[in-house]
Amino acid sequence: MIGRFAPTPSGPLHLGSMVTAIASYLDAKQRGGEWLVRIDDLDSARAKIGAVDSILSTLERFGLEWSGSVVYQSNRNEIYLDVLAKLIKTSRCYRCTCTRKDVTESSRLGPDGPIYLGTCRTANHAATIRHAWRVNTSNVLTGFNDRVLGKISSGLESYVGDFVVRRSDLVAGYHLASVVDDHLLGVTDVVRGGDLVPSTLRQVYVSELLSIKTPTFGHVPTIVDEGGRKLSKSNGDLGVNSLVMSDVFFDVLSLLGG
Repeated sequence: MIGRFAPTPSGPLHLGSMVTAIASYLDAKQRGGEWLVRIDDLDSARAKIGAVDSILSTLERFGLEWSGSVVYQSNRNEIYLDVLAKLIKTSRCYRCTCTRKDVTESSRLGPDGPIYLGTCRTANHAATIRHAWRVNTSNVLTGFNDRVLGKISSGLESYVGDFVVRRSDLVAGYHLASVVDDHLLGVTDVVRGGDLVPSTLRQVYVSELLSIKTPTFGHVPTIVDEGGRKLSKSNGDLGVNSLVMSDVFFDVLSLLGG
């Protein structure tokens, strides 16, 4: 059994982050498995100076020891692009020249942002034009059995739309990178926040296209503030290093039903 925690270095770990970190750590350790740490830093625009050191020191302070070396996605882009070449051969990807603004203005809002309507699906853009690569989805059900939530399935075309697997700046998309890393690192079980269910469905879909076995997923409740807003590092929510350690553990275990 191999679990993992994969934070984005957009700020210090807050209570919501610690819920998933501790949940995944305890899940791995009580089953005699390993627990890996991966830094999802492909999106350099979201990364903040000093955030990685802050995240790792927080995990160490709370006694969450990981196996092996920390994996940085920013060092692995060539690996992802090699896999992308195989994905393109499935004929389920296409070049897309739409900007983020284009997508926002032409799409309806779904559970995880704008739903791309497939504007470039049949455009057959030339490789010489600056472009991203998107996966062509369908409404054939994609699903998985969640350890917490039970059976989850959806037709991705209507739910989230065609999604990016390589950005126009030649950097792999998050969903492709996550699938490749979980596969190559041997991750068998992923415990993450419930807000990531749409991401998990995308990743299951990519895994199916690549004939890669998916990990077992368990989505724990997403922690929100009094106004119902999800806690977020990028929003500057209070980091757990400013809180009493015993209080954090008590809060986390209470939220997890312990």
